[in-house]
Amino acid sequence: MGDVEVGPAVTAFRAWAPGRVCLFGEHQDYLGWPVVAGAIDLACQIHFRPSPSPLLHLALPDIARTASWPDPPTGRPFDYLTAAWTVQPVTGWTAEVRSTLPRQAGASSSTALVTAWVAGLHHAAGRTLTAADLASAAHHAEVIAQGEPGGQMDHLAIAHGGLHAFHFDGTPPEPLPLPDVACLLIDTQEPKQTLAVLARSKAARVRLVADPASAASKAERALLDATYVSRDVSAEGTEALRRGDLPAVGAALNAHHAFLRDHLEVSTLRLEAVLAAALAHGAYGGKLNGSGGGGTAVVLAPPSRVPAISEAVRAAGGVPHLVQLGAPGAHILPA
Repeated sequence: MGDVEVGPAVTAFRAWAPGRVCLFGEHQDYLGWPVVAGAIDLACQIHFRPSPSPLLHLALPDIARTASWPDPPTGRPFDYLTAAWTVQPVTGWTAEVRSTLPRQAGASSSTALVTAWVAGLHHAAGRTLTAADLASAAHHAEVIAQGEPGGQMDHLAIAHGGLHAFHFDGTPPEPLPLPDVACLLIDTQEPKQTLAVLARSKAARVRLVADPASAASKAERALLDATYVSRDVSAEGTEALRRGDLPAVGAALNAHHAFLRDHLEVSTLRLEAVLAAALAHGAYGGKLNGSGGGGTAVVLAPPSRVPAISEAVRAAGGVPHLVQLGAPGAHILPA
């Protein structure tokens, strides 16, 4: 898509944005290191309809809230949505959010909402955005404008779709081949506190990576060393994806999860139980998905093992979702 003004939209439409899973590089994007993330077909949709009102009225039935611009309520998620208001639709609109993504679960339901909102506002105003510009605008609204600690991985994965290695050194996103596997998103049904987990996991490691000599204690040196090992494991897993070596991909997923569990301490008993159940029933590998502290896990497995894995995961307290890995990025659809 090019960033070209084409005249305001006057008919109903849907802004669609997928959720995402992170395979490699969890808790790395804010260090400036590569991540591998892909879009999934669980998604957030915002249905926009023209209205004679000069307001834009939004309904969020999943959380039983409504808002109207230009004077919406404050607080999450309305602060994010207001910060995204960088264009002015010329006519009034009503909009309603519908989502199939689990909330507070690490599958980027909030970022999907913000990204769909940005895409929808621009479309209503007669403008389109490139995937890179859409990701940038959504990241600014959700993170930069709020002074929050998140990185860019979620916004890039949702805007671009597919499965990519995302680099933060000016290198363009690298499309990766989709592995010939089943992808399971497992909801532990443990709501997570994303901002608290990110803040706790980020601060010390950003300092240590920027200035390794500042590692003054044995614990800090161990954390820095483990952070580098996790980076290397992520690189090995990415290379295994490129060559289609599924057992190696699975082993790297497991090793990456071990770092998140043992050094960042962001796993939970339920996450450990559902991952152990999946591995015991034939999965190649898996890891927590998102910042951790609850939420979801992502598991790659032979398609033939999905029924057994799903049954074992349910017995361990999780809710498995068989998802399409590599779904399209955020886009506009007819109503």
